[in-house]
Amino acid sequence: MTFAYDDITDSILLFNRKESDKMKGSAKVNNLIIDFTDKGKVVGLEIQEATQFFKDMHLDGLPEKMKSAALSVKQAHGVIILFVSFRFEDRNEERAIYVSSQSPTYAEASC
Repeated sequence: MTFAYDDITDSILLFNRKESDKMKGSAKVNNLIIDFTDKGKVVGLEIQEATQFFKDMHLDGLPEKMKSAALSVKQAHGVIILFVSFRFEDRNEERAIYVSSQSPTYAEASC
């Protein structure tokens, strides 16, 4: 898992792509960009406006205070559940993000 926080763009980047994965494209859903392989597997997530995302998700802390983050994904029946774990100095915070879609282009997210 690759993790980065860019304080200039206020974005969190999470990638779990294998070298053999062939990228097909991305879908933008609100302040999220989800990267897919040619087989429909989610291999990356960009959280834009991360500071506001933390507030909206009731996360106690600021993105720049994270030590690491991890992404796991469940996909079934047109629903993608992104499980994001944020590790801070003194605790871990986990959140699930539900994205429903028949096609990633027309996805809608609820947090």
